[in-house]
Amino acid sequence: MATTPLSETLRETLAVFEAAVPATTPEIADRLDIGRRAAYARLERLAERSRLDTKKVGANARVWWLPPEGQQTGREEGRRTGRERELAQYGRLFEESPDVNVVVDRDGRFQYVTPSVGSVFGYEPDELVGEIGFEYIHPDDREQAISEFAEMVERPGYEPTIEFRFERSDGSWIVLEALGRNLLDDPDVEGIVVYTRDVTERTERERELERYETIVETVDDGIYVVDEAGYFTGVNGTYESMVGRDREALLGEHVSTVIDDERTLAEAKRLETELAAGERSTATLEADITGPDGELRIGEATFALMETDEGHERIGVVRDVTERRERERELERQREQLVALNSLNEVVRETTEAVIDESTRAEIEATVCDRLAASDSYAFAWVGDADAATGTVSLRTGAGVENYLDGVTVPVDADGDDATRPTASALRTGELTTVRDVDADDAGDRGQSPIADSGCRAGAAIPITHDGTVYGVLNLYADRTDAFTGQERSVLAALGEVVGHAIAATERKQALMGDDLVELEFHVRDVFGDRDLPVELRGRLELDHAVPVGDGTFLVYGTASAEAAEILPALAEAVPFYESVSFDGDLNIDGDVALDGNSYGFELRMTDPPILSVVASMGGTVDSAVVEDGEFGLTVHLAPGVDVRKVTDAVQAAYPGAEMLRRRQISRTGDERRLVRRRLAGELTDRQRTALEVAYHAGFFDWPRGASGEDVADSLDVAPPTVHQHLRKAERKVLDELFDAETPASPQ
Repeated sequence: MATTPLSETLRETLAVFEAAVPATTPEIADRLDIGRRAAYARLERLAERSRLDTKKVGANARVWWLPPEGQQTGREEGRRTGRERELAQYGRLFEESPDVNVVVDRDGRFQYVTPSVGSVFGYEPDELVGEIGFEYIHPDDREQAISEFAEMVERPGYEPTIEFRFERSDGSWIVLEALGRNLLDDPDVEGIVVYTRDVTERTERERELERYETIVETVDDGIYVVDEAGYFTGVNGTYESMVGRDREALLGEHVSTVIDDERTLAEAKRLETELAAGERSTATLEADITGPDGELRIGEATFALMETDEGHERIGVVRDVTERRERERELERQREQLVALNSLNEVVRETTEAVIDESTRAEIEATVCDRLAASDSYAFAWVGDADAATGTVSLRTGAGVENYLDGVTVPVDADGDDATRPTASALRTGELTTVRDVDADDAGDRGQSPIADSGCRAGAAIPITHDGTVYGVLNLYADRTDAFTGQERSVLAALGEVVGHAIAATERKQALMGDDLVELEFHVRDVFGDRDLPVELRGRLELDHAVPVGDGTFLVYGTASAEAAEILPALAEAVPFYESVSFDGDLNIDGDVALDGNSYGFELRMTDPPILSVVASMGGTVDSAVVEDGEFGLTVHLAPGVDVRKVTDAVQAAYPGAEMLRRRQISRTGDERRLVRRRLAGELTDRQRTALEVAYHAGFFDWPRGASGEDVADSLDVAPPTVHQHLRKAERKVLDELFDAETPASPQ
């Protein structure tokens, strides 16, 4: 009886062994480039046929090796002992085999069937003997079976192994794996011996595996398998697409070739340890994955362990959650912004109410910082201002953090990227400046490391402004990377204006109501010497009163000698911040508008005048301003405590040849007009006061009127009804102050 032939796959498996050299299942799988399960099945079959020796090592591992040549030959000879012995055992093997083995003639008709046919097929042997076996094979498998049988009849050495479905006695189908052997020329057999094995369950398992493989390859999620050492043993097509690498390039590589973050790898190992210990059944982990286009994506991997002969493997399902995470982050950003906005609006309201009651600039700034630092949306706040002496930003007040600026110098006029110096940028430009998503690791030399060091991720520099004057910068910090955007940014910009308005009002009130003043007196020899004027300066110009009307615009009222009146229109054209000039009565200077026969009243509109703007922003007033034959004399009054250097710098910047002749402290005690103004200052609104002053100095209250209500409205750039409303209310308040007294009791 000849040795049972091997299939092509088994011969291929046997060929990778080296004589007497043991090998593990994974090693054979790698040599054959097949899965471990498939390799194990082949090795098991070879061992069953005595082509390999095997033994178990350790808890789960197994090794395989080729038996020595002599031993193998001895085994083959043992199977080929004398013909008589083989024939004697032939019947016993057939009789005791749990599988159905048969002998058929060259037509495929059953000649002999082993008794096991009853338990496997449900037939009695006598029912099948004489029947043609092909009639019991499923029609879909019959053609291949007949073809292989015919080939085997014609070629005695051809011994195929095929699978086909065989009909049981109850009509169901059993899947058989059959090996045929041509013994037609053997006088003792004279037939084809067919050895069969019921592989129904195995086939079902294989089909189930095929279904799983199909599912694995068609799902939209990436699937991977790695061994205990972290090397890839399997991936699906989606995973290949996710990481931009082919299956061949991944298998056998370590997972670190895809995930290079050490913290993520360490966390995966920790979770795997818990899975192996039975502390959890599945685990989930997120990791950054670089896609084929180089774009960074977020992968969420859910994985579990599968036991193997060698230990276990980790099977993971990876889903691209980049868009989901972005949506979640956007929702979280919106929620944080809404909370911050609600909190900020409340802070603005509280701040507005608080600053109204504060009497000094320092108190206002401290109140704002305290309110902001106490909210949940912000970490700390501080107010800084430009120090003219050092050219750097100085800290005025702060809340929520101490020693923030220790060791940090921020030049006001520093060159470079303004985004890295938001405070300096806001001071120079008057625009809100932000720094977002600050990381302590990459702050480097940008000058912003204190932000990250304080635990914050974003900062904003909010200019404190009013009528074009920057009083300082409110610096605010948050631990939100996307802070200070959208409506939050707009509200913060408005807050800077609210604080600026409050500071300006406070300083004006101090200058108006205080008894003591600081008087500065300047002299300029050639006031317009640096300008190419079309006319020669002559005569006398007196600037008597200046009224701020908003947006950096001032209406200046004064008188001019006849000579000066002739050149004033040309002067208004030549000086940049002179916008327009008009004379009393809207008549030309040749008209009869003289106040005393040789002087004329005028209204000069100025936009952002360098000295007036600074003085007004500090609550001061220009007490006297006279230009006579090209020489300019200026007297300024300021409240005590105001930074005099700012006014001095402004005068010298506008007129480089200016000299400060005098600085002295004066007292206004006993000035009855000042007492009246004090009382009215608390009654009139800014608009009412402006309308009243412009109307007064324009001649609206003269008789005959020097200016109509429309003229006043044009000067203020508002509608006449608005001016009329402001004037009526202002007049009422003035008259109330004059006539409001106790009403005498009526006679009894």
